[in-house]
Amino acid sequence: MIKLSTLEGDKRNERGQQMLDFMVSGRGKELLKTMIDNSEAEARLDKAEKQAHETVWNKRANNRAARENLLNTIIAEIDRISGVD
Repeated sequence: MIKLSTLEGDKRNERGQQMLDFMVSGRGKELLKTMIDNSEAEARLDKAEKQAHETVWNKRANNRAARENLLNTIIAEIDRISGVD
């Protein structure tokens, strides 16, 4: 990338004007819009991924709770059968 600070006088002004012209040109706007669109698509992907993970984590938590309840039921039955209070 050209560093405008290393240029002097007319060359610096000329390059600065060229850069400004590019940034406001159709091509410059198109490239910036593409970058923004890509960033927004990535944000949507991140959101979807987070929701998918949360769904899995909730299912795991429910499975864990069910397993703990089952284990407590088994322990209670064993205690009942063996006469332990």
